[in-house]
Amino acid sequence: MKSAIRLMAVMRKELRQLMRDRVTFAMIVGIPVMQMLMFGYAINTDVRNLAAAVADQSDSHLSRQFIADLSQTQVLDFQRSVDTAAELEELLRTGQISIGVLIPPDFDRRAIDSRRSAAQLLIDGVDPTIVGVANQIRNIPLYFDATAPAQNKAATFAIRPFFNPERRSAVFVIPGLIGIILTLTMMMFTAVSVVREREHGNLELL
Repeated sequence: MKSAIRLMAVMRKELRQLMRDRVTFAMIVGIPVMQMLMFGYAINTDVRNLAAAVADQSDSHLSRQFIADLSQTQVLDFQRSVDTAAELEELLRTGQISIGVLIPPDFDRRAIDSRRSAAQLLIDGVDPTIVGVANQIRNIPLYFDATAPAQNKAATFAIRPFFNPERRSAVFVIPGLIGIILTLTMMMFTAVSVVREREHGNLELL
């Protein structure tokens, strides 16, 4: 009982002190609210509208419907339409797109063949986000019409990564680590320099 009374007394005292210090009160209330808004709405990890191009060599009703289904996912933003795989590769090499969709001439037959993939994804293998997106959409279902799904397949897409065909994590981890290590190293050197100058009495001369 005495502990509860003491706790209530401390709480009342802290609340009164907090009401007097409006700056601290604003920080206690405002900072969590801002963080909730930032982490909940401003920081969005959903992948949307990746620059993409398509080479529809089949040009059939099913292939056009398939492209429309891919567009409706809002993950891929088809900005270019080309004729050959070589053109898709050139767009990838020049950085104009992140993902290329190659639909072969026999797409309709592949769509019902459980032994082969129906189409191919050409991706920039250096970016782990793009690799993850490709792995997610590789099994997107095919539909002959609005209601009838195609035969179950092992994978709708065959993935062909460029620039990192072995999919080694070091290719995209090491460049990020270089930036982090350089940042931390410069901060340490700056702190050491300031402390050294203070010890020598030369801080006021800086």
